[in-house]
Amino acid sequence: MRFINYYKRLFLIGVLFFSFSLCDAQLLEKSKNKENKKIVRNELKLQYDKFVKATMEKDSALACSLVHPDSKTILPNGDVWDAQKTCQYMTASFRQVQKTYNVSFDLDTIQLSGDTAAVLIHQYWHRSQMKAGKIRDIETTADQWETWGKKDGVYLRCKIDRVVPKVWKVDGKRVDPSKPYDPDAPGYVPLKGE
Repeated sequence: MRFINYYKRLFLIGVLFFSFSLCDAQLLEKSKNKENKKIVRNELKLQYDKFVKATMEKDSALACSLVHPDSKTILPNGDVWDAQKTCQYMTASFRQVQKTYNVSFDLDTIQLSGDTAAVLIHQYWHRSQMKAGKIRDIETTADQWETWGKKDGVYLRCKIDRVVPKVWKVDGKRVDPSKPYDPDAPGYVPLKGE
């Protein structure tokens, strides 16, 4: 009887030790993942700082250097752009902009998978820009997911998708981001929940 109780105790001790080891390993893994997310967040912030600099200085070469050659941009209407089309768009946008007053990319949720990081971005851009034949004051906001992958040890933007245009204003008047700009259109009033 004592012999059986001894082995039961040993078994229970082993189970408890294994459970504690497993818990410790899970806690250690969570801690490493949390620390890794901080490192990745900081690396991505440096890349977004370059996008801010590129936008402020209308430097499309710098902006395009942050785009992975195999990049895809999926627009809200479903159109898909490759890296070349994305860079052409940024270059054309910078040409139309007279001055950028403020631009920001606020990093929200980050999802990691190996050397790939998907990040929810809250984007804001306030500028004066040529639109409908006139220099206009423009503010745009959008939420979008951007996926970054490492190439030669550096994060490059590989994909933009799930783009959700938010508040867009032209000369202080809210406009519908899903429609071409019409300076004579009344101010846009979104449906509840938009």
